[in-house]
Amino acid sequence: MIEQSLFAVKEVPAIMGISTNNTGHKFIVREDNNSVLSCVTNEYKLVTNQEVMDKALPIIERNHGTIDEVKTFAQGARSSWVFKFRKNPITIQGEKLFPQLNIKNSYDASTQVDVLGGAFRLVCSNGLVIGRILGHKSARHSIWNSKLQNGHIGSLVEETIENMDVLQPPRPNLQNTLVTLGGNPS
Repeated sequence: MIEQSLFAVKEVPAIMGISTNNTGHKFIVREDNNSVLSCVTNEYKLVTNQEVMDKALPIIERNHGTIDEVKTFAQGARSSWVFKFRKNPITIQGEKLFPQLNIKNSYDASTQVDVLGGAFRLVCSNGLVIGRILGHKSARHSIWNSKLQNGHIGSLVEETIENMDVLQPPRPNLQNTLVTLGGNPS
């Protein structure tokens, strides 16, 4: 399932005519079929889907997450992965939901490396989703962005999961604490 999104890509300098002058742009090209996924500036930092998954999967698996959905769009220019954490269901108004981690990446500069954690549910056949966001981290595809250097993609996933309280060991829940008129909890 996940393999469909892990094809190899390469950067190819964008040149005009027979000139070898730097245009300040480059193409992101699929290696398997040589299709051009995008033309971006040289300041665009290529982060491959393989890099994202190499950093994310060990952390997700350590927290008992499993792949639930993989989507690619525009011949692979954009990818989306959904991981569910079925060991830790939560109940909201009597409905059992599983926390999930949504990860996105693009080769066409349409989205950042994006990690969103929470509990969500489909409410309409048109795709409307409601839920509660429990953690969100992202990093722009830029050569100047230190979040994409030296393997920090894993920290985006780690920090988002840490913010997903439902995945952490139980803590006292103030929501269920009864407060009396005198202000002293019972």
